[in-house]
Amino acid sequence: MSPSSRIQFPTELLEKIIFYSWSSPLSNADRIALMASSSLVNTTWKALFHRISFRDAHIPSPAYLDLFIATLADRNSPLYPQAQSCQSITLKILPGADKDEEPPMGKTLSTLLYFLEFIDAPHLRTFHIEYENMSDFDDLLGCWRFLYFPIQITNLEISFSDMNTPTPGNAHVVRQTPALLPLDETEADFHSLRHVKTLSLTGASDAFVEEMIACCPGAEKRTSQTQDKE
Repeated sequence: MSPSSRIQFPTELLEKIIFYSWSSPLSNADRIALMASSSLVNTTWKALFHRISFRDAHIPSPAYLDLFIATLADRNSPLYPQAQSCQSITLKILPGADKDEEPPMGKTLSTLLYFLEFIDAPHLRTFHIEYENMSDFDDLLGCWRFLYFPIQITNLEISFSDMNTPTPGNAHVVRQTPALLPLDETEADFHSLRHVKTLSLTGASDAFVEEMIACCPGAEKRTSQTQDKE
C-alpha cells in the first residue's frame, strides 16, 4: 500500500483506543510491552500515548521510575509539559522472588514518594497502590512506605487481590498471621497522612483498614471492602 493510500484514523478514535488500552488492568510486563510498542507506531500515536500515559501514570518497573522522575524534573525535556500534567500515579506491587525478600516494587514506591517531595507535580491528586499475591498486609506500614508522602495527593486508593491464593511456603499464612502490629502514637504520627481527603481500601483485612483510618484522620470520604469473614 502506498503512503498516499494509507487509512488515516481520526485523532479522536486513536485517543480512545490508547486510553482504553492504557486504562486496562495490565500486568507490569504487559504494560512495559505496551510502552515499548507505542513508541514504534507513528508520531501521532506516540504523541497521544505520551499525553495519556503521563496524565494517568503507571510505574511498572524500577527502571521506568528513573525515566519518569528524570522527565518530571527536567524542564528542558521535550516531555516535560506532558509530565507536568500528571493527575494520578499507579503502582502494582508483587512479592519478591524469595518470601522474605522486600518486594522490588515496594522499594520503588518508597523511592517515588521520596522524590515527589522535592519535584513539582502540580496536578497530581490521586495515588493508587495495587498489591497482588502478597502473603500479608504489612508492606506499607511495616516498611514505612509513607515516611514521605506529597501533600498535594488527596485521594489514596489501596487494593489487595489474590491474598488468599496458596503458594509454596505461605499457604494459610494470611489467616494465621496478624495483619499488622498496632502502631503506637509516635509511629502513627510518622505515618500520618492528614491531607488525604478520600481513602479507598479494597480486599484488605479489618485490622489494616483500622490502621489506615488512623493514619488518615482528615479523610472526609472512606470506602472499604474487607476480606475478613465471620
